[in-house]
Amino acid sequence: MKKIPWGWVIVVLILIYVGVLTLPYVAHKKVSSAFVKDFEKRSFTNDQAGTERVSYLNDNVEALLYRLRMAEEAKKEIILSTFDFNSDHAGKASRQIFHC
Repeated sequence: MKKIPWGWVIVVLILIYVGVLTLPYVAHKKVSSAFVKDFEKRSFTNDQAGTERVSYLNDNVEALLYRLRMAEEAKKEIILSTFDFNSDHAGKASRQIFHC
């Protein structure tokens, strides 16, 4: 009975693992120029109440102020699926506004 060269088995398994992690990201889909032009024209923010919208916030202070303002403007309920409240200034302010 032959001995199994465990060193080579480990090397092969590591190569397979790295390949499985990286190969899906090698080929990228091509985006047509028509889609790019149409995409630039879309509006991602809206001032109307009740519509879905997205806003890009540059820093944590801006995000905290925006989150607190949204909580104060909530009329019926606030649903937090997952949120981590730290014991820093932002976490304390969030806990105060959410009463938790």
